[in-house]
Amino acid sequence: MIFTSFEYAGFLLAVVAVNWLLPTRFRPAWLLAASLAFYASWSVPALAILVAICLLVYVTGRALPGLNDRARVVLTAVTVIIAAGSLAVFKILEAVGIDKADTGLAAKFIVPVGLSFFSFQAISYVLDVQRGEIEPSRSIIDVSLYLAFFPHLLAGPIVRAKVLIPKFHGTPRTPDAVQWAEAAELVLVGVFKKVALADPILLLCVSPFHEPAAIGPAHALVFLVAVLVGAYFDVTGYIDIARGSAKFLGIDMQRNALMPLTKSTGYADFWRRWQLTVMMWFRDYVYKPLRGPEHRAWREHLALFGTFFVLGIWHGFTLGWTLWGIASGLIIIAERSLQTRRSVKRRAQTKRARKERDKSLLPRPPNPYVSLTIALVLVMATFPLVAAGNWADTLALYRSIWRFGGTQPSADLLWMTMLGIIGVVVLDRREARREAKAGHRDPVTIARAVAFGVMVTGIIVYSGPAPQSFVYFAF
Repeated sequence: MIFTSFEYAGFLLAVVAVNWLLPTRFRPAWLLAASLAFYASWSVPALAILVAICLLVYVTGRALPGLNDRARVVLTAVTVIIAAGSLAVFKILEAVGIDKADTGLAAKFIVPVGLSFFSFQAISYVLDVQRGEIEPSRSIIDVSLYLAFFPHLLAGPIVRAKVLIPKFHGTPRTPDAVQWAEAAELVLVGVFKKVALADPILLLCVSPFHEPAAIGPAHALVFLVAVLVGAYFDVTGYIDIARGSAKFLGIDMQRNALMPLTKSTGYADFWRRWQLTVMMWFRDYVYKPLRGPEHRAWREHLALFGTFFVLGIWHGFTLGWTLWGIASGLIIIAERSLQTRRSVKRRAQTKRARKERDKSLLPRPPNPYVSLTIALVLVMATFPLVAAGNWADTLALYRSIWRFGGTQPSADLLWMTMLGIIGVVVLDRREARREAKAGHRDPVTIARAVAFGVMVTGIIVYSGPAPQSFVYFAF
């Protein structure tokens, strides 16, 4: 069931209705049953993998407190290796030539959707228990629901056990009107982002993907902007629907994107904002172990490079994603080194200004628009590494930016890209206000009512015969 399908709408309606009719103590069991049924709608064989990981994580969590230090480390390592290893095996199988166009049972079993995200949550739960950061849950229902909760099961957000599990038991007895209003807006905005913006924009980007050698510089630049904007709406659209679905059940999940296209101050900041919970996971379970307790510059640079190298491989065992990870790691190391030098210089300027009591000597703050522009240019500069189907097409796409001639962007691509940019600005402003007012009444104004009407109209106009998959389902 795709989030933008009528099947999911009916499923969510039924789950929400039964949830609020049940006593609070029975709701976690009901949500677990609904979540397993939701995943079974994607693949019954893959459901066995999810159930096996749930059982493994629960048993490991229960066993860890009673073991000595060495046994705890060994059991934790074995569980993490099984969870991460299963993900690596499927990624490798995918890389060696699994036909993604095949919709048969074998294809669904070989590449289970959502495996990355519930594997990440499984690893974080076991490591947090091993480190003593959380107490292992005695309820197999709670642990399984934490891993399989259907709103975040397929593509995040990645939520920590110490945050999410208590919320399964902290829902109010009756629906909260404010929470439901927030949920309805999130779902509407999410469906609008996906159906009326992401899908049309990304569909218009298909031809440059297949013929990168034929496009001209203007077409290539518009294409890169369109891919960035379309992917942003796809990713945030899913998260909005996920958060809205959870809110209908009385459960708040954190944001997964912090307006990367309008608020980023650098390349690293962009990726932190693009996938907040994913980057937090890599920070805590990849970056920090690689950096170690000593804050030495070379260890920090090594950890940054290693983190983005692993992040690239996680996206796909391909040359393009590997090179993306290497390029991103080098960019972030250079950016961090430059920021360190600037900080030293700014502290010296501030010290001098205070000593001479001259405010004109104080360092000027960085221009946010310049910082944002540099960040987005660097992000788009790495896109050809992963946008093209092979290395020859990647090079052709890079060459098209600098050569004369070639095709020009179509009027439809220009129009949808401009519409997408306007949508980014408007929807990000609304998101900032919505999050600031979260938990409090925010009456619908005439302007918002008109905007909601426009969204509904856009969804109807751009709805196709079949809902389109989300970008991060591939990861």
